[in-house]
Amino acid sequence: MASQETTAALIANTISSLARHPQYWERLRKTVLERGENLFTFDNLSKFEFVQDIIKESLRLYPILPIMDRSALRDTTLPVGGGPHQDQPIFIAKGLEIWEPR
Repeated sequence: MASQETTAALIANTISSLARHPQYWERLRKTVLERGENLFTFDNLSKFEFVQDIIKESLRLYPILPIMDRSALRDTTLPVGGGPHQDQPIFIAKGLEIWEPR
């Protein structure tokens, strides 16, 4: 799935979120202007915590690769999925989170 417009989607989602929250846009803009052109290197950007926080929050709100997740509400047993051939029952404990990338 990587390289299927993932970077473009991340940038679009981040800019869209910043447009809806101008206080963060202004804080980001002010910080970038203060740091100047030296900010735009890989090392400096990776250490710029506010940008990293914005990107992580954007990914949290709008994951690029959707994930299907479920949480068991009670102890249960699935009829298949266990054993070496995945044809035996499998126990799922209450509260266990199961996820599958799509």
